[in-house]
Amino acid sequence: MGPPPDPLATERLRIVDNPMAREIAFLRACTDWPAKVAIPAVSNFYMLQYQTDAYPSREEYVAHMGEMTRHLVLGAIGAGAGYIQFDLPLYPALADPEKRADLERELGMDAETILSRAIAVDNAALEGIPPEVTTAVHICRGNYRSRWWARGSLGPVAERMFNELRFGRFLVEWEDTD
Repeated sequence: MGPPPDPLATERLRIVDNPMAREIAFLRACTDWPAKVAIPAVSNFYMLQYQTDAYPSREEYVAHMGEMTRHLVLGAIGAGAGYIQFDLPLYPALADPEKRADLERELGMDAETILSRAIAVDNAALEGIPPEVTTAVHICRGNYRSRWWARGSLGPVAERMFNELRFGRFLVEWEDTD
């Protein structure tokens, strides 16, 4: 049995709840220890399906997901989260030659354009986060039941990723097969 299929938006999405904020509020009632939440990186949404009836373009879909992500994150911070981690961003896929070719074909753009857009949407998700809140991005290859989602060196994206992303911390899985 493989991973579940990608979600498909058949109508414009809207926020109906903020489980992160509820969980942080509960945790705050139990302890004053620091609290961290994790949420998918906005750039991850470039890799998911979208319905053209709901969003005229993938760019509009990703931008809307970014707005909702920012709203959810700010709600979690308002409830007391002091550490926000963004998971599974697009960057390892752009470092993997096979995945990069698939993304270029699917998105109809070259890898540098995709990288620029991914950096822009991930940085936009940080807008409004107070400076005292720790922000991190987890650069992973999606190990799911010992199966990797992407492979290879981060070399093709490392310089731009480390210099242009505005996260306070980078949590990086390295692969050195040589």
